[in-house]
Amino acid sequence: MTALVITAALGFMILLILIDTYRSNAKIKRMARESWGKPPVTRFRVDRLESVETYWEEKKLRLGHGRYIDDITWNDLDMNLIFTQLNSTFSSVGAEYMYARLHELCFDQAELQAFDELVCALDTHEVEREQIAFRLGKLGKNDFNGVSDFIFAPSDKRLSNMWMYFILGSLPLCGLALALISWQAGVAVLAAASVINMLVYYKHKFLLEKELNSIAYMSSIVACAGKLRKISHPAFRDSAERLVELHAPLRKVAGMGAGFLAKSSKDLDFISDYIKILFMYDFINYNRIINTLCKHTDVFHSLWQELGRLDAAIAVASYRRCVPHYTTPVFIGQNELSGREIYHPLVDQPVCNPLDLVRNTIITGSNASGKSTYIKAVAVNCIFAQSIYTCLAAEFKLRPSLVLTSMAVRDNVAAGDSYFIAEIKSLRRILRSLSAELSCLCFIDEILKGTNTIERIAASASILGWLDGQNCLCVVASHDIELTEILSGSYDNFHFREQITDEGIVFDYKLYPGKARTKNAIKLLDFIDYPREVIARAQRMAEAFETARKWAK
Repeated sequence: MTALVITAALGFMILLILIDTYRSNAKIKRMARESWGKPPVTRFRVDRLESVETYWEEKKLRLGHGRYIDDITWNDLDMNLIFTQLNSTFSSVGAEYMYARLHELCFDQAELQAFDELVCALDTHEVEREQIAFRLGKLGKNDFNGVSDFIFAPSDKRLSNMWMYFILGSLPLCGLALALISWQAGVAVLAAASVINMLVYYKHKFLLEKELNSIAYMSSIVACAGKLRKISHPAFRDSAERLVELHAPLRKVAGMGAGFLAKSSKDLDFISDYIKILFMYDFINYNRIINTLCKHTDVFHSLWQELGRLDAAIAVASYRRCVPHYTTPVFIGQNELSGREIYHPLVDQPVCNPLDLVRNTIITGSNASGKSTYIKAVAVNCIFAQSIYTCLAAEFKLRPSLVLTSMAVRDNVAAGDSYFIAEIKSLRRILRSLSAELSCLCFIDEILKGTNTIERIAASASILGWLDGQNCLCVVASHDIELTEILSGSYDNFHFREQITDEGIVFDYKLYPGKARTKNAIKLLDFIDYPREVIARAQRMAEAFETARKWAK
């Protein structure tokens, strides 16, 4: 009778788990189908950037080269916000991989083209794409999963005193066996084991919660790879073959973690949690998994990257469906940038512009005319070209190059840096990054605006003149028309313009050849109702300076 009750209880628990699993699977499949080609910000849980960036920060410390987007450039271009637009990944692996991929520029055209082939295959093969998305969705999101710690430094994570966990984990089994002989004694042993194991479990789980969470997610990663390696469609043969090779030495990790270590958001997680507590399953398998990972650290890292690559490729394919138009880049051997219908990913209803920079360039124009947005659009597309092989343009050509910016400079009160000090430090890092071996694309907005006019013009002209002799292409947005005159022999000029009407100032946000001929700062004061005396005096002073080239007292 006792055995029958126990069997019925276990059967009921299994039925509940199966029903909950079916509902969860159906939800993931529906999301994969309905979310395709739609902006991620409207359909996915937003990943916490502090979590997503952990893998990249760990990897950056170990890179042997400087071919990546530094923090100043990343922040200048609002790349966190752009990443959010791209991040329609289904797993934390995919989100972390995408974040790192956008940082680390790839100069291997074969690898970029292979990624593009995967993106195109996922775009055209709906059934396989949804199957892959389902498996990645089952893996799911797990903020601060700590996997990067085990990828880069797994050797010091082992537990001690494993004998204690083996003994405690065997007590419930002894109680169940004893219940078949004497149900009173069996229940007593089972109850005692439950209390003792619960106390031990929560004490040690509190100390090892991060590590247990990491092991759980790593086990799920390996299990996910085991499912995806079975994709048979020829379009995904390369990925499947890599997963088969990488999964083989790690398959025990998935087996030891299956069912219990995996984390999910199901309503019935409390059942699996209780089973883990009762049998000390997490702790018993922890060291086994750690030992396997230590032997095959590079293999696990490669497997992690392959899953991330698949997830990121689905996100890029979906992103291409969302944007007005896109193209794949063409790489050339000269320090030039050219293209058609370039636009910025963060601008709603963007105005497209041409791109024809055959040498260093100064872009001038009035306030709010579009020059800063334009050079940011070009810089972002240079990063996109060398990371996700996707450009927001009708045509885009560039030389494989490092991308550096100096734009959104801020003073640093904590470091004691004024605005000007912060600005010249930002420019200095660009100068120090240039080399004969690696071409660089430099984008500078309002160079040295933190100091007086005479020294700003002199220093800016000197810096830009020096950059003209380096292995780089420099694009500068500036209000200083004087720079266009001083550097006319070495820098080309483009500008943005506006039309002033009785109703206000109208911008077309179009790029034109040559330097700017108009100014609007005083007119803007007029439009927002500054005192008439202020407007008139400013106008007289500006006109006098234009005539005499010196300021009247």
